[in-house]
Amino acid sequence: MDSPESAYALSAGPGSGSGAGASAGAPASSSVAGAGQAIPAAVVQPGGRGAPYRMYEALAVTVEGATLRGGLLLEVSEEVTLELALPDRTALRARARVVEIVYGKPPAMKVVWSGLADADRKRLRR
Repeated sequence: MDSPESAYALSAGPGSGSGAGASAGAPASSSVAGAGQAIPAAVVQPGGRGAPYRMYEALAVTVEGATLRGGLLLEVSEEVTLELALPDRTALRARARVVEIVYGKPPAMKVVWSGLADADRKRLRR
């Protein structure tokens, strides 16, 4: 599993105020979300109770993590289970930890995967 300390910077997309792309020396990662395409992302309740709450859009999704935009920003270090509706019409569910808040218009947050299955990691590499 990736730890926040070893995760590369994730792009928040144009206008985020966060700079562009990965940090210096980091390998480039392709994003599942295409240019201008956001992927619906939901928070899954602990224990799987109730339906996932679709409150975010993933602006960038890589094997390292994702950049999420939505009405509620979580705290740095907060950990949640996310469910993303990928473009191939399949769902990806994984634990993620908030590592950065991006103050822009609109604001966003960057998360790193703290529990991503190997099969899902391979799917994101495609």
